[in-house]
Amino acid sequence: MLALSRWSQVTVLVFIILAKLAGEDHLHGIAQWVRLRQVELAVALALVKPQAPHATTYSRVLNHAVDIVAFERVVSGFFAAQPGAGESVELSLDGKTLRGTIPAGESQGLHLLAAYLPQEGWVL
Repeated sequence: MLALSRWSQVTVLVFIILAKLAGEDHLHGIAQWVRLRQVELAVALALVKPQAPHATTYSRVLNHAVDIVAFERVVSGFFAAQPGAGESVELSLDGKTLRGTIPAGESQGLHLLAAYLPQEGWVL
């Protein structure tokens, strides 16, 4: 288990999950999202000080303290246990090529694809 001098792994993971639910996709965005809400988060989570971890703290937790296979199993189990899981037949897709990812002389760059299940409210 990774030793964090100031932050418990649970607190850092809660911060990450809340920021991800708010739409943050990058470590610096997560860190900024938490920093802008550090007082409210400290009150809600009964933290001693309203401080926010640096982006490298999130990176260390995600890279060293989380068993990705176990995490994916828990998340999959959670979504599978939701009422009506797996019953949706409506699927919306959105794809795009990221600007600035097409190398010189090439015709294709990095593509993103999102699948939305409207009945469940999930984006994959």
